[in-house]
Amino acid sequence: MKNTRDGISALLLCFLGIGIWWQSGSFPVLEEGYPGPSLFPRMIAIGLLLSGLWIGAKSLQKKEEETHAWEEMPSLLKLGGGVLLVGLYPILQPLMGFMVSLGLVCLGVALLLGIKPWIAVASALGTVLFIFVTFEMLLGVSL
Repeated sequence: MKNTRDGISALLLCFLGIGIWWQSGSFPVLEEGYPGPSLFPRMIAIGLLLSGLWIGAKSLQKKEEETHAWEEMPSLLKLGGGVLLVGLYPILQPLMGFMVSLGLVCLGVALLLGIKPWIAVASALGTVLFIFVTFEMLLGVSL
């Protein structure tokens, strides 16, 4: 294993995802096939489980990683930048709209985490599209 901390993190994420999935199974089911209260906890559980599996697979690979300027920034600064970006969302949302403001926040956080720019753009677009389709189109909740 390349990095023991990554392996431990992967296991914790997988266990957390499995635990959330199991606990949300006790939530009530709605009639006529409507999504019930367990929908979003189970979506989060799937995300945690997939993230844990991804981190676990990456921790087993032996590959030299490139260091980028963002990765050399102290972790506390990255954390502060991420919190600042998320805190800016309620200010930006009325000015720019849901899609643009959430997309910019997701892009900024991804770049702070050291993700390659093209992957950061793709993940920001995917996140905005997923949330828009889930809430606006499937559930009829106005954003």
